[in-house]
This record gives sequence, C-alpha cells and structure tokens, in this order.
Amino acid sequence: MLGPMATTAKDKAFMEITLTIVAVAIPLWLNVWATRMILQDALSERPQKIAQLLLVWLLPLLGAIVALAVHRKEEKAPGVYPAEKDLNNDLPASNGPLRSMREVFDDD
Repeated sequence: MLGPMATTAKDKAFMEITLTIVAVAIPLWLNVWATRMILQDALSERPQKIAQLLLVWLLPLLGAIVALAVHRKEEKAPGVYPAEKDLNNDLPASNGPLRSMREVFDDD
C-alpha cells in the first residue's frame, strides 16, 4: 500500500513534462515580448535593432532580460511650448543699474 506522499512513475513523468514545458515557455514568452518591443521601438535604428534581436535570440533568457531592462520609451510632449525668450537681450543679468561704455571710460 502506498502512502499519501508516495509518487508513481506516471506522476514523476507528468511533473517532468510540466517542468520542461514551463522551463521552455517562460524564456520563449520573454523572447517574443522583447522582440515585439524591439521591433516597435521608433527610437532605434535598424543596425541597433538587429544587434538587440541577436542578443535576445542567442542568449535566450539573459538577452531578453537585458533588452527589456534597457528599453527606452518615447517621451510624450507636454503639449505646452516654453515661454519665448527675449532674443534681443544678450546682456547678462546684473544686480545693479547698467552703465554705458562712455560712463565706464569717463570714470577712469
């Protein structure tokens, strides 16, 4: 008679198959996710995308984790333009009153 903790060969085979499926499915899912993210990246150029895809598929789990970690997201524009700067004023800000060049030379 088998106790409650005893496992049969059929149970062991089921557990091995389940673990194998999980061990293959998780890295595969991460690779597919990273691949989609890389291909949809508007900020990367073609050679960079190719290099990232090679990293993801040649180093399955590690490559996908690295690609997902360094992914850049496009920044949304705030929708408000900054205030226009006074382009005619190229003098630095001063704490005191401004003096003309004549005043400067007259003081010497």
